[in-house]
Amino acid sequence: MNSLGRWVEIAGGGRAFVPSPLPRGIALSPDLIRKIGDARTLLGRLAEGLRALPRPELLLRPFETREAVLSSRIEGTRTTLEQALVQEATTDEAELVDDDREVRNYGNALRAGVHSLASGRPLSVYLLKDLHRELLRGTRGQEKRPGEFREHQVWIGPPSSKGEVRNARFVPPPPLEIDPCLQDLDSYLGERAPDEGLVRIALAHYQLETIHPFLDGNGRIGRLLLGLQLVWEGVLDRTCLFVSPVLERRRQQYYDELLRVSVDGTFVGWLAFFLDVVIESARETLDRLHRLRALHDEFAMRLRRLQSQKPAQLVQALFGLPYLTVPLAKTVLGVESATAQQSITKLAKVGILELLSERPKLGRGRPPKLYRCPAILDIIRE
Repeated sequence: MNSLGRWVEIAGGGRAFVPSPLPRGIALSPDLIRKIGDARTLLGRLAEGLRALPRPELLLRPFETREAVLSSRIEGTRTTLEQALVQEATTDEAELVDDDREVRNYGNALRAGVHSLASGRPLSVYLLKDLHRELLRGTRGQEKRPGEFREHQVWIGPPSSKGEVRNARFVPPPPLEIDPCLQDLDSYLGERAPDEGLVRIALAHYQLETIHPFLDGNGRIGRLLLGLQLVWEGVLDRTCLFVSPVLERRRQQYYDELLRVSVDGTFVGWLAFFLDVVIESARETLDRLHRLRALHDEFAMRLRRLQSQKPAQLVQALFGLPYLTVPLAKTVLGVESATAQQSITKLAKVGILELLSERPKLGRGRPPKLYRCPAILDIIRE
């Protein structure tokens, strides 16, 4: 027993951890207060920078894809960022294989969550159930009760445990304890409490990961919650901080810090780690956005002498879709194929686009030519 939960005996010789309701009014050390100040300053700069852009949703789209790739990679998928970006430009959802579908589903779930909050739906465990259903739709996790809380005991590694619960690294609550734990979490999410928003986000993320309410996809749902809660708590006015790239690099420490809360009975280490992740993620995002804005201005200079406005319109779309085909350009510009090809050719002549020598095979027939913008990809890739 510790102040943050209790250990209970379960079948198979193991012990499961049942977290207590999340505390309110946590006393923060001077070091944590300083980290919160640093994080808030960077997040404020990020929000201001996005508000100054004419179409921030375009610049953020590749960041959403990158988040989907790396959050899914933490759970074992192998799709690369470049593969995901190519598929956004070329591949219908029905043609995706499992890893690629999981990445696409993550992006869809993120956007569904953003839309839900924007339309007035509160952040709650019931919204998370809906996002979980979207996350596992049509994937190899389809048999693991998408959108439903688990009714079986689960446990977490290590790989050498040979499926025996007594050798597990961590055992989350038994099924009968899940509903009370989630009711407490739901109440916490619904509060408008005076506690610092970043602290509340860190605690809620820990709580969901510790409850581990689903048979599959808990880590991805936890990271979706984190991004959405930044908006729900009023820390940011749009979902624009994506932490999975940093968490993927620091994956083992991420797992260790979450586990340490349950073992040591204190949030101090987890809060410090979480704030460091926020700070590092905000700095990286700011740097990439500044570079993309500078690139946008450089492209505008290259296109000044062109008579047609269509290439400039296509450049705007490139910041959200750095891979391009003629059919996609035709849709973006609302023109015939010949005009779309002309616009692409002009962008290739001024060095903004390049033609790939290999084309992805898409169903029957000859695959379309595939172009990419190397300068944008250099900024957003891992």
